[in-house]
Amino acid sequence: MDAFASEPDAIQAITSAVTLDESLLIFYLWAVSLGVIALKRFVPLIVILSFGCSDVYRLPDPKPGQTTNVNLTPGADDRQGEADYLQARQTIIKLFSLLQQQRYPEAEELLSKETVAFVTYGTDKTFAEVLADGKLTQPNGEVVDLDPVFMLLASDDSRLVDAIPGIEEQETPARKEIFAVLPNDQFQRIVIIKEAGRWVLHRTRIAQTSPIPSV
Repeated sequence: MDAFASEPDAIQAITSAVTLDESLLIFYLWAVSLGVIALKRFVPLIVILSFGCSDVYRLPDPKPGQTTNVNLTPGADDRQGEADYLQARQTIIKLFSLLQQQRYPEAEELLSKETVAFVTYGTDKTFAEVLADGKLTQPNGEVVDLDPVFMLLASDDSRLVDAIPGIEEQETPARKEIFAVLPNDQFQRIVIIKEAGRWVLHRTRIAQTSPIPSV
């Protein structure tokens, strides 16, 4: 009787085991399906993020001339600007003296290449010879009398200032504008540029006097 009584229990145990195996199989298949769905949805996102991160961290190398040196020291730019102004001003004072003494070959060393080309335009003479002759050929072919000091700089360099109120300037780290203040409330603008590491005069037309604006 005990053997027959335990038979239903054995069958129930077998049935339970089969049901448990089916449940595990169903759970396994469900988990696999979720993994496949997640993989399909997130793999493109991962790929996109990978390309995005690649673009962020792999910056192209800058082209020559596109880089700029930035000094983060407080007041460094102001000090550099003041130093550049003093050097450019010294160029004017030295050039004024050389021109007055007619030391033209030495004066030429303080001029930009375009300035020398402007002075020697339309002639086969050297810069020094043109200034010594006192004649300047203009682009329109007109020949005018030449005063080297006035034509290149100003009639007076005793009052040189960095700025005049009401006058706009176009300065850069390699270009300084200095003003010669003249009698009768007049001024002349003098442009000094940095060429080959030196501050030199840049003049491509005869200097003109202008009235100082009233502000």
